[in-house]
Parts: sequence; C-alpha cells; structure tokens
Amino acid sequence: MQALALGTGQTSFPGDDKVTFTLGFADGSVGTVHYLANGHRAIAKERLEVFCGGRVLQLDNFRRLSGFGWRGFKKMNLWRQDKGQNGCVAAFVAALREGKPAPIPFAELALTTRTMFEVAEVLAAPPPRSGPAVATGEPNGAVGDCDPSTAKPTVH
Repeated sequence: MQALALGTGQTSFPGDDKVTFTLGFADGSVGTVHYLANGHRAIAKERLEVFCGGRVLQLDNFRRLSGFGWRGFKKMNLWRQDKGQNGCVAAFVAALREGKPAPIPFAELALTTRTMFEVAEVLAAPPPRSGPAVATGEPNGAVGDCDPSTAKPTVH
C-alpha cells in the first residue's frame, strides 16, 4: 500500500480532505483512490474509472456513465444520483426477514474497515525527512483475499 497526504506534508487523517492511496490485490490489479476536496465545483466530485481489455468506463457523480470501446454502449444518464444506499438497506432487511445470508458478507465488511484503518495508520506515520510526504507500508493484511472464518485479510 502507498498513501500520500497532499498539501502541508502533514496529515490529520481521517480529517484530512486531500488524500490519495493505492492498493494492490491478489490478482495483480491495483486500485487508486483520490479523495480531494480542493477541486473546482464544475468537475464531478465522485468519479470511478475502470480500465480493462482496452476499454474504459467512467462514472461521474453516480449519475452519468460513459463507455469507451464498448460495442453498442456509449453513455447512460440517470435523473437522480444513486449511490446504492437504499438498495443496500432494502437487501439487508429482506435478508433478515427471509433468513438469508447478509448481502455483503461480514468478512468483506471487516476487510474494508481494516483497510481504511491501515491507510490511516500509514498516513499518520511521520513523513520522510526529505522528498514528498509519501508513506508506504505493507500493512497487516490490508489487501488480498479474505479468510471468512477469521475475517482477517491475507496478503499475497
């Protein structure tokens, strides 16, 4: 994992509003999160970009999806922003009522929470004496597969 607090070179994470971090996964893929509160209001506050097989999907503010290189698909617009919270709660309540497993396994929730705590720990570490304020580390299993029996991630 690599994490960077932008701006002053010091972090007050989780209160810092300019942070970027990159996670590696067991299959060799990477994910980079930029949490930046210093942009212009005309630019989407939340953007997800997926690059795969020479194609790209861009999701802006959970309202506009654009596709590049996808046969038969160019864009989709929603009238309202939908981050999925209502659907998530509805699926959880339905699972409880019907006695089914939770829609998101506990191990995945635990892995996400553990990962964010470990990002915070890396950012809280003092920056190197010279160069940019970059902290790197191999946290206690922040990325990789998750062992459901212990809800602890394993690093590969």
